[in-house]
Amino acid sequence: GFSIAPTVNVVEPNISILGIGEQYITLESDDINWGTANSQVNGLDTNDALFQVSTGASGDVKAGAGPNLVPQSVVLANGTYQTTVRIWQPFLQREPGNITFANNATVTIKKFETSVIPGEADSRTTSSVGTAKIVKVVDEGVIGKNAKITPSVGANGTVTGLRVIDSGFSYSQNERVRVQESDHPDATQAVVKLTLNNIANSEGYYSSSRSHVSTKRGYIQDSNFYQEFSYQVVAPLALDRYKEIALKLVHPSGQRLFGKYQSHSNVSVDIVSTANNSTRVQGSGTAALSNTTFNIVGTSTSFLSNYANNGTIIIEVSPKQYYSIPLNIVSSDTLANTKIQWAADGVATANVYYTTGSIS
Repeated sequence: GFSIAPTVNVVEPNISILGIGEQYITLESDDINWGTANSQVNGLDTNDALFQVSTGASGDVKAGAGPNLVPQSVVLANGTYQTTVRIWQPFLQREPGNITFANNATVTIKKFETSVIPGEADSRTTSSVGTAKIVKVVDEGVIGKNAKITPSVGANGTVTGLRVIDSGFSYSQNERVRVQESDHPDATQAVVKLTLNNIANSEGYYSSSRSHVSTKRGYIQDSNFYQEFSYQVVAPLALDRYKEIALKLVHPSGQRLFGKYQSHSNVSVDIVSTANNSTRVQGSGTAALSNTTFNIVGTSTSFLSNYANNGTIIIEVSPKQYYSIPLNIVSSDTLANTKIQWAADGVATANVYYTTGSIS
């Protein structure tokens, strides 16, 4: 019935009442013999103990740290010797005495010839005494109270998401509804809060209106006229009059051609032609135009010879792409002012053209 992971504490009263503190202590020394002046000493073992005068803390070495529980010394890059040991403090020192080892402080190392016999008084004989510096303390609390339990909540079949297939009717905004639970005896019924939208789609919906016969494109496909690959030409001419020409000139490959006769046409057939046509000539030099400006700045151009006030100038902004711009004032051979602001990207070296003469 938990909705979040609970906190679990396990206590063994017969052990915790002893008040034995447990700590992992990392020691460092610049002396290979750990300050004992004994060449036979090259590390700590489970016959050793630590004493700290500044705090009054003491404890026996029970093991090392990590996968290898035997205390081992390592040599750091700077030549310092380091080891990590598991310490059990004497009865009642940690609780209720509240005495612990202090970090970044000196500690005395006592090495004994024999180990303590369980149940008997401490009659060990000291063989060597050294010193080291504590550089790290990991406090594990009081033995009998320090079991680490990591609980979790969840099981196979936990709900991770919901999809609405048939929304039903008459729900209210933010209404809480219950999801039908499984038949498992430990199943807990989920409760969800509803947020209503203006519209909803149930399974089997129309993604578009193309298949609706009431719309402009609403035709039932017949794989002939009403299909994706057919087209119809509407003209005041019978299809037979232009079908062969259309098939040879403009007909898309893979398409089916249909014609629809139009009884009348609104297209004006009056044609006005002229016999005179001007020619377009490229002017000398190049011109530059900047975005949002009215000026055309020429380089080696002859604006006064080819253009006039209130005339037009043709700019080739890119190969075969031309703009005809109405001029306002032609100030000099290299400067002209336009009537409209240049709104496109700036052009640094554009060819310029003018119209002249006629073709009869």
